[in-house]
Amino acid sequence: MNVLIKFYSDEHISKALSSALRNKVIDVMTCQEAELRTASDDEHFIFAQNTERAIITNDNDFLKLASDQPEHWGIVYIVNRRTDISTVVKRVTQLHALVDAEEFRNRVEYI
Repeated sequence: MNVLIKFYSDEHISKALSSALRNKVIDVMTCQEAELRTASDDEHFIFAQNTERAIITNDNDFLKLASDQPEHWGIVYIVNRRTDISTVVKRVTQLHALVDAEEFRNRVEYI
């Protein structure tokens, strides 16, 4: 049985992106909802790990965290902050539809 990827967006990700993903029936929790808006990157990383969520971010500090702590539920890294929201939504939606949560563990997807 496939387990769908759940996502966690850090403070660098717009509410518009999270809303657009939710409109595609994708489980996204924002750092504001987790009451972690001003938390450190380590705290975000640990929260995502503990709640079995892949991180959506454009903060390259998470790439270092992923290399230092190779056990995680995956990272969707938005390379260019100017990438159009529709492009990100399309790619995340494809990832969500095609990749099982277990398969995405410890992976980084660059958008």
